[in-house]
Amino acid sequence: MHPIISTSTPSIRCASSARISNCWQAIAWLENHARIDFSEAVGAAERIADGAKAMQFKLARAMARQRFDGLADLIEPMAKAYDTVMMALDDRLPDVAVAAAA
Repeated sequence: MHPIISTSTPSIRCASSARISNCWQAIAWLENHARIDFSEAVGAAERIADGAKAMQFKLARAMARQRFDGLADLIEPMAKAYDTVMMALDDRLPDVAVAAAA
């Protein structure tokens, strides 16, 4: 399962928009304090937060109508943005990635 989506029986719910928003704010904070360019990661994390908000509304509407077409199309851009964030963090903080993997 992709980290952006979590399952909850009996329904699927998006990760909290507030939690995702905090993620991009944390990356922006890190950029300012570590003096490392994370602008691409910040932009990608903002796209994830915006996509999650849209997904929550569309999912609620889909549940009410019992029509789920088009929801999968919303996940792909968020997944690409997630990969962008993770690659940027891994590229700019390689020692942290190695320590986390140990």
